[in-house]
Amino acid sequence: MLRRVLSLWFPGLPADRMARSEGVSDLTKPFAVVAEEKNALRLFSLNEAAAEAGLTEGMALTDARAMLPTIKTNVAEPERDAAFLAALHRWAGRFSPFVAKDGFPGAAQDGLCLDITGCAHLFGGEEAMLQEITGELARLSVRAQGAVADTKGAAFALARQGDRAAIAPPGETREALNGLPLVGLRIDRETVASLNRLGLATIDALYDVPRASLARRFGLELVTRLDQALGFVSEPVAPAAPARTFAARMTLPEPIGLVEDVTEALRRLLTQLARRLEEAGGGMRACRLAVRRADNSEARIEVGLARPSRDATMILRLFERKLDELDAGFGIEFLRLQALGVEPLSARQLSGDPSKQNEGALDELIARIGNRIGFDHVKRFTPQESHIPERAFSCEAAIRMRTDKVEWKRTGPRRPLTLFPPEPVQEILPGRPPRAISWRGRKIDIASATGPERIAPEWWRKNPGWAGKPKDYWRVEGADGERLWLAEDHESKRDGAGWKICGEFP
Repeated sequence: MLRRVLSLWFPGLPADRMARSEGVSDLTKPFAVVAEEKNALRLFSLNEAAAEAGLTEGMALTDARAMLPTIKTNVAEPERDAAFLAALHRWAGRFSPFVAKDGFPGAAQDGLCLDITGCAHLFGGEEAMLQEITGELARLSVRAQGAVADTKGAAFALARQGDRAAIAPPGETREALNGLPLVGLRIDRETVASLNRLGLATIDALYDVPRASLARRFGLELVTRLDQALGFVSEPVAPAAPARTFAARMTLPEPIGLVEDVTEALRRLLTQLARRLEEAGGGMRACRLAVRRADNSEARIEVGLARPSRDATMILRLFERKLDELDAGFGIEFLRLQALGVEPLSARQLSGDPSKQNEGALDELIARIGNRIGFDHVKRFTPQESHIPERAFSCEAAIRMRTDKVEWKRTGPRRPLTLFPPEPVQEILPGRPPRAISWRGRKIDIASATGPERIAPEWWRKNPGWAGKPKDYWRVEGADGERLWLAEDHESKRDGAGWKICGEFP
């Protein structure tokens, strides 16, 4: 049986989705989504009005504003765009069991590909099927262009050209591709530009060029894409495997409302869920409990975890506070527990080191605090590769900590426990370092000093406040017991602010 492939393209999908989600009142006004590319903001997606105004994807934002000062823009949200395309992917499953996401390799996916072999007659033929799909999408306010051909590559090229549906008759793929631009072959812009400079602007212009010459000058990808479009190289529609869901549910013969009863039901569900995760070798990052009350109303509560886990006892303790706040109404008759963010979790060997046996307690503490105040507010310091103290660490959310233990280097000179932006001090008794200084409105007599330690800026990155010159640091102790980190900034000596306090030792 001859294979038939249907390709759907959603032009301006990120822009249309974001315009609706942001509540843009007038969708006829130009709107664009921008993303950073090669250290510059460029147009990532356009709505129909912006495209009609002459703007193109890949254009620099500054050029777009020069052409159309009134254009409204927003920053790209790849994760939300991917979620929206995934919803369309599930929706398209009603037309074919073989549905895959489609798009330019290395770029954002903005289309779907369906293998409709043996399916079209169920909808009255290929033309009727394509009209039904695009009509349903139009009713959902989703712009779409579609095409049907013998190969995935040919359907891709036809769907992205013109403004109406295209159907290539069986066995006429070569003729259907005549006159289509080279970008339809799913090759990068640089290769397209190089071919255009040689006078090759359409796909059919490559038919008579020796393949060896094309491969030698432009690489094997160009030849492979051309052969895939013409059907010389097989390219099946490979649908992604459905994501595995880890969940457990319980239907009760009589509604329950006591916290003790709900806790017991949750404990049993957690035990089942933990067993399934253990069989799959995984752990969850979050856990969601959904309940249905006797009046058919629903409620959900969710807890997050600092690290992937399947410890039912620990997770049950995290639910305790939220179960007290759960409104049972006229009684709960159905419960469903689902694991979210499942990640691989291998069994760990117990260690005899007492310091390593409390890692689970630390994870539970982070989870308890994070579920109360938000995980983004629970921070931790992690070491970074840099000899400049201000860059030798970073502050990140504790929930995103790496599972492998990060060791802080203990070699080299001591560093202050507290770092702050350099604060200029007034030199009272000159010296190197000064014998007395004035800092934060009081006089400090220097009793002892250790140094200097010379630190040079990192030449391979920007160094604000360094002016390309090294600095000398001393560990000084005041007569009253202060232990300070004193820096000599040679560049600032001209302004009379050569000495600065950069930190304090414990």
